[in-house]
Amino acid sequence: MGCAPSGLALTGAPSRRRKPDGRGGDCGPGGGGSFDIPDALAHLLPTEAEGGPLSPEAFRARLLSSAGTQTVALPGAGFSVRYAFASLRGYYPEALNKPNQDAVCAHAAFGRAAGGGGQGGHAAADPGSLLVGVFDGHGSTGAACAQFAMAALPAALLSDALFPTMPELALRDATGSVNAALHASGVDDSMSGTTALVAHLRGRRLYVANVGDSRAVLGTVRGGGGDAPSSSKAGAPVDAVAMSWDHTPFRKDEYERVKRAGARVLTLDQMEGLKDASAPCWTDEDTDSADPPRLWMPDALYPGTAFTRSIGDAAAERIGVIPDAEVRVRGLAPGDRFLILASDGVWEFISNQEAVDYVAARSADPQAAALGLVVEAYRRWLANETRTDDITALVLCFDGIPTGGPDPFAVSAGPDGEVDAGSAAAAAAAAACARTSMGPPRPATPAEDGPLGRVGGGGRSGGVEASASAGDGRPPPGGALK
Repeated sequence: MGCAPSGLALTGAPSRRRKPDGRGGDCGPGGGGSFDIPDALAHLLPTEAEGGPLSPEAFRARLLSSAGTQTVALPGAGFSVRYAFASLRGYYPEALNKPNQDAVCAHAAFGRAAGGGGQGGHAAADPGSLLVGVFDGHGSTGAACAQFAMAALPAALLSDALFPTMPELALRDATGSVNAALHASGVDDSMSGTTALVAHLRGRRLYVANVGDSRAVLGTVRGGGGDAPSSSKAGAPVDAVAMSWDHTPFRKDEYERVKRAGARVLTLDQMEGLKDASAPCWTDEDTDSADPPRLWMPDALYPGTAFTRSIGDAAAERIGVIPDAEVRVRGLAPGDRFLILASDGVWEFISNQEAVDYVAARSADPQAAALGLVVEAYRRWLANETRTDDITALVLCFDGIPTGGPDPFAVSAGPDGEVDAGSAAAAAAAAACARTSMGPPRPATPAEDGPLGRVGGGGRSGGVEASASAGDGRPPPGGALK
């Protein structure tokens, strides 16, 4: 198929936080099956005293990690990537055997080499590319939905004629085609579904496509861009750069879009008559995450989703839940050190910058960084709740990103943030986004210091962006409700 896959499928009283009954977001089918954690990393695991309701043995039984750190060389780009993941099955006191509903994939040499035909007429694999993804299922068949998307999305990309030249559009379109395939499959996705968070490295160009509330965050050395090698910035602060934005009603643009589609958007307190239901009673996710706004049918008490985009969730499509990905693009610079992809089990109590600080201190060993981040998220859950969500983190560390010279895949941005077509493909992508717009374009975000600015405006998915904005990504591009 033109790629060398190494897919990594994970196995493994609902609170008012994020997901109501029957919609917990977790990791793949089954109940566990972890690799042995190396002795050198055992100190990262909770002790008997801090393990909460789980003994050290029970904790390990819920834990899944990659078999060490994997390394992929990107010869055409002149650097390499080390990556590892860890996932912990959630602890639900009322459902102790609830499976982990997350899934992770990693495919090295993903895609077709430019202009190349391999033996037997098949396109040769592209050695300068990598595809990774995190999928967080929810609902009674969430594990099956996540596994389906994990397998189907890479296949959809490889079959898309746009992928070799315009991966921005192919990534956006793939989530829609996977959603349609899931509906047509034997999986009951009427009230179940999954997030989809995919990162694709092609040369020095990073593409991140997101549907739902899993999140991607880049760690970049402050002032380490341009031609300054990151090694010369030892000890410099590492800033968090949001490479995705959560799709929830906290975003003003998403709130307004689902309202136009007919959704009632109310918190549980509003549904129960404890707060005025005639107007939004929330401010932002940091303040109101314990009782977030949810989507409800105009005349029924379902589905109660706290997200506005997903793959699956056929019933919720009637009130505006869509599978369309938002895609962000960045030309990697020497100061870009690592990328974190994680399910919302990590982000519930850990900010983007906190996660970046944690990984920055452990980036010499991506497995230690991923495992430690998952364990820290577990501790935060127990400090705030009587249960934990499924928690998954994938960490990719970049080694030796070259200095000087243009990225052959890059797009440059002018001071107004609009794209200066660095390639015909980039210009075509931006133009296609404008042509396929199905509604008002998403409000533009200003360009900030960094390799790239904004690409495109509207599009079915809300646009394709080239990004350089730093921070936790709040408020998101559509703003927060006041």
